[in-house]
Amino acid sequence: MQKKQIIVNNLKITYFISDRFDPKQAAVFLPGWNSTADLLLKIIGETNNFIALNLPGFGGSEKPKQTWGLLEYANFLKSFLEKLEIIKPILIGHSFGGALAVKYVANNKSTESSVKKIILIDSSAIRQGVFNLKKKIYWLGAKIFKTIVSLPFLKSWGRKMRKKFYKSIDSPDYLEAGPMVNIYQKIIKEDLQSELATLDIPVAIIWGRNDKDTPFNQGELTHKLIKNSQFFPVSNAGHYVFLDQPEEFKKIFFAQLWF
Repeated sequence: MQKKQIIVNNLKITYFISDRFDPKQAAVFLPGWNSTADLLLKIIGETNNFIALNLPGFGGSEKPKQTWGLLEYANFLKSFLEKLEIIKPILIGHSFGGALAVKYVANNKSTESSVKKIILIDSSAIRQGVFNLKKKIYWLGAKIFKTIVSLPFLKSWGRKMRKKFYKSIDSPDYLEAGPMVNIYQKIIKEDLQSELATLDIPVAIIWGRNDKDTPFNQGELTHKLIKNSQFFPVSNAGHYVFLDQPEEFKKIFFAQLWF
């Protein structure tokens, strides 16, 4: 396995690649928000033909110069795959990476850019319906604390209370977004239910039953919306199902990776 850098769309990107790499039908891992490519390397590193990509803004890859949404990330992914001449990959997306995989496939169904299969791991492709209450609480809190921290005499107290608030509603990603905060705010508004319904390739869905970030009923709805999908719930596992139950995850993952 090697760690490499490449310039894609004027951004310096880091990624890991297997020693024996074949651009035809390679496994391409897309990490979640604020995650890095090496998070799953102990698992996907056991395959002999993969790329694990640090998405723009994370893991040493340069931050986008504009406020990107999922479409911009999907266009970036297309450029990355074309630059490495990768044909018919299997896209493996965790959380935000899963949403990116869905967006990419929905917007690239031509023969040249098509994907062989998607493996979604606790994907964050659904933002409406089951997520509405949490979103409303999040946006209400964002408005309140934005007003508070704008007042000089309450700035320090407001920051502490804001941190406690976001942790209490299981939204640490906002606090950790840093300079990516505008991109984060844009992406969490993007619901892909209509795109999920258009997918016409094999899709494997792996989901932790105790996931608090992308609740289990989102996994069930994802499975319902994608006609050609298989659903694999994992007990006693949260959002990072591959860390919580690594052996169970491996059994499912490698059975679905090549077929």
